Amino acid sequence: MAITYFGKEVLTTLEEWTDPKHAAVVVVDVQNDFCSPGGHVHRRGQDVTPLQTMLGNLRRLLDGARQAGTRIIYIQHTVYRDGSTESPAYLAYRLKLHGGSYPELCIDGTWGHQICDEVAPQPGEIVVRKHRQPPWIGTDLDQLLRSNGIKTVIATGTMTSACVDWTARLGVQLDYYVVVPEDCVAQTDCVAHEAAIATLRRYLPDGGVTTTDELLRVWGIAVPAGAN
Repeated sequence: MAITYFGKEVLTTLEEWTDPKHAAVVVVDVQNDFCSPGGHVHRRGQDVTPLQTMLGNLRRLLDGARQAGTRIIYIQHTVYRDGSTESPAYLAYRLKLHGGSYPELCIDGTWGHQICDEVAPQPGEIVVRKHRQPPWIGTDLDQLLRSNGIKTVIATGTMTSACVDWTARLGVQLDYYVVVPEDCVAQTDCVAHEAAIATLRRYLPDGGVTTTDELLRVWGIAVPAGAN
């Protein structure tokens, strides 16, 4: 139930936060290079099974969100082919992150850059292209959300301890309520995933880390597992 501090209404429950009138599902970097067999992550020898499992859960959530009338916004990590999106400082960071070699990852126009077919945007749904891990930097995401009266970000996608974590924690600092369905976020490193979820449980208000089933219950939507 909402409470009042300094004359301001503070929402305190999952039902209040995720009201379709003011909530949006933000789908972060669910792209072939991260999630699909044959994508960059898989080619580097990492097991994408956790990401593939997440896609099934996310599809259920998106189906439910559409039925409930909850806005959906996709985030698409994008690297320009000529490298003009990559500063020297950011290149140094990426080289460190990828073991000293530059990753051919999410290059604009490639198959790996595309959003996975399993959860592809439907006509009219917004796709925001980003060039850094946090989707708030150098994009119009914040303006799009505020312009449409969004109070709550439901953060989903990849990778839990990186881009999803940036989305969630910076979202709070930008004055959004944040909800993270833990079965709709994933990464190849399961230990890092679990550590990130534990951190988000400490960081977000009680109930901020939830599940697909719980969100569908709140919206009054029944989407069976395996539904298209």
